Amino acid sequence: MGEAGHIYTIAEESKYVKVTGVAPYQLQGELEQRCRAHGRLLSLTQLPSSPETLTTAFLLTFEDYLEAKKAKKALHRQSFYGFELIFRYQPALESVSDTYAKLKLYEMQSRLELAPKPTTRVEEPPKEAVPVPIPVKRRRI
Repeated sequence: MGEAGHIYTIAEESKYVKVTGVAPYQLQGELEQRCRAHGRLLSLTQLPSSPETLTTAFLLTFEDYLEAKKAKKALHRQSFYGFELIFRYQPALESVSDTYAKLKLYEMQSRLELAPKPTTRVEEPPKEAVPVPIPVKRRRI
């Protein structure tokens, strides 16, 4: 979800995700396993880190933006070996064809959500004439 007052668009989502906050303990395999549990991961690359940071960062490439969105939703701000994982989309890394594919996938997803759902109509048994009780006037004694 976007921050308060921020309009969030499909252009800000991406199949490329930068993960920061990974403990510096050679945890690439564990991070990859955790990410694969939530989406189809194509690659995981460690990014160069500066000496001032205590954590390492990785660039993840998912099959599409929906897979990245699912993984980010499940793992963002989760504790991972004592450090908090921070997931950030990297739409600047997308090529024109990546952006086109993302928009086509979004269009297809939107059409599926807007399409009328087939309803199965259950026939109700015919209502029989139910006698309605006649109101009785009561007197005070």
